[in-house]
Amino acid sequence: MKKENSKKFEPTKLAFAATAITSATALFATTLALISPDILTITPFLQTLYGPLGYSLSLSGSLLGALYVGIDTFILTWLFAKLYNRLL
Repeated sequence: MKKENSKKFEPTKLAFAATAITSATALFATTLALISPDILTITPFLQTLYGPLGYSLSLSGSLLGALYVGIDTFILTWLFAKLYNRLL
């Protein structure tokens, strides 16, 4: 009988949690940059990554940026958790 390791991640739950946090952060940073452009946020980095895909400093751009960040975060976090569990 194999003993199950209790330190394993649940990849989907971890990915959804990380996605919610990073998407909300990207949305907040873009909205903050729209309200007060003199505040330095992560938006130049987001424009470099997602500018060709339609991200911009606008309301629709902030939603699009949150979506792109969420997709990337979900995939990478899910892969990390799967790999981590496999290496345990």
